[in-house]
Amino acid sequence: MNGASTVGRLLLAHFSDLVGALNMHATAQIICTLLLLVFWPLAGSESAAIGFCVVFGLFSGTVIGCPPASIANILNCTYTTTETAPFAKKKLGHWTGMMYSFAAIPALAGPVIAGHLISKYNDNYITLQMWSGFCLFLSFICMVLARWYLPCEDGEMVRVKLARMTGRHAKSNRESGDQSDVGSPERLSQAPTRTTSEMPSRQISNEKINNQPERMV
Repeated sequence: MNGASTVGRLLLAHFSDLVGALNMHATAQIICTLLLLVFWPLAGSESAAIGFCVVFGLFSGTVIGCPPASIANILNCTYTTTETAPFAKKKLGHWTGMMYSFAAIPALAGPVIAGHLISKYNDNYITLQMWSGFCLFLSFICMVLARWYLPCEDGEMVRVKLARMTGRHAKSNRESGDQSDVGSPERLSQAPTRTTSEMPSRQISNEKINNQPERMV
């Protein structure tokens, strides 16, 4: 697991430069969650356990190694203007120190909770597997919320990108009033700039002409 973790720290961290550290971190987090909740309980043989250790170690290396890069990614997305951009570098050490300070408490209590779950439930690892998977999934939810409410490095929100990719942006524009009957009489009759005509209508003019005495012969 440690050997595969070394590969994950180097290989998958390289892709974080391309897709974003927080995006790569969240992807590795959800994969580790599924491995703990699905793959580990099904690993009933020695070969399956070795396969789980290799695959889990590969992605857990990214989970362990990406937090400082994810903090930097969050800062770059928070301070996006030219005036506030220097704050992203100044606060990197501060935010990273706070992150590891908060992480120290569950890192200390986690092994104690794990040992208690194993000993209380007669050496059954299913409780430990569910507890570990739940903690990783909770962290994944926090990353998704951070990604959703923070703009990307280009200043555009994620929901705007998803709307454009799925075509909902163009659909909303069509529904907002971009109709094809711009020149139709119904559309022109409802124009706010139209004024009442002072000329008599054709129907009234024809009635006056037909009602004249000299034309009633």
